[in-house]
Amino acid sequence: MQAEAGIESIERREHGVELTVEITLENKGKTPVTMLTSMYEITGTNLEAPDPEESEYGEIVGDNWGSAARTSPDFGYAAPESIQVGPVGEDFAWIGPDEELHATLVARVPKEKDYSLYRISVDVAVARADRVEVENRTGASRRTMTCEGTNIAQDRRPLTHRSTFDRLTESKRELVTYWVLSGKKEWVSPWWPPFPWNGVSIEHAGHGCDHALSQDDDGLEDEAMVGWTSTVAEAWRPSDEPKGGPTSGTPTRQGR
Repeated sequence: MQAEAGIESIERREHGVELTVEITLENKGKTPVTMLTSMYEITGTNLEAPDPEESEYGEIVGDNWGSAARTSPDFGYAAPESIQVGPVGEDFAWIGPDEELHATLVARVPKEKDYSLYRISVDVAVARADRVEVENRTGASRRTMTCEGTNIAQDRRPLTHRSTFDRLTESKRELVTYWVLSGKKEWVSPWWPPFPWNGVSIEHAGHGCDHALSQDDDGLEDEAMVGWTSTVAEAWRPSDEPKGGPTSGTPTRQGR
C-alpha cells in the first residue's frame, strides 16, 4: 500500500485562507488488503525567531520524527496547531490489487490564524484481506471512553474464523481500531500536535480498553501482516494580499 498527499492550492479569500488537499491510497501489491484505520490531519505552523543559544539537532538525532523534523539556524518553528482531521476512507474497506482510493478535501483557516506553513499528514494501517475478516455490522460502532486517563474513540469487532479447523483451534480474537483524542500524558513533539493519533490492535477477546494502547508480543499483528503507510506534504502560505480575488500559494507534493 502506498499513500500520497499534496496541498494542491492555498487561496486567500474574504473569510481567510482556503486549502485544497488531495489524498491517494493505492494498493501496489498483488494481494487484496483491508484498510483497518486511517487518519489525515491538516496542521498550521508559524515561524518564530530562533534562540541562538539552543539547538534542536539533538531532538532530531535522538528520535525518529520522520520527514516533518527540521531545524534551521535562520528560522524557528512554533508548535503546530490542528486545522482539520478526519478518516481517509471507511474502516475495514477492501482494496484490491492496483486499486486506488482518492479523496479531495477543502479546509478553511480564519483570518486570525494565518499560518506561515501548512502541512498534510496521512497515516493508514492495512492488513492482508485474507487474514483479517471482521463481522459485518450496521450503524455507528465507534465508542468514546476514558481508559486510564486517556480519552479514546474505539471500535471493537470480532474476527471471523477462516475455516472450521481455525474455529476449533483458535481462541476468539478481536480487531480494535482507535483514535487517541486527549490524555494526561501528552506525546511531546516539536513538529506534531500531541492529539489526535490513531492505532490498531489485534488481540484475544476479553481484554480491557487499555490493552490496545500497550504493545504485547502475542504475534497476532505479525500473523495478519499488519502494516502502516504514511506521507507528509507541506506548502508555504501565499505572500500576496488579495486584490479582487483569491491568490494561490505554491504547494509541494510528497509521497513515500
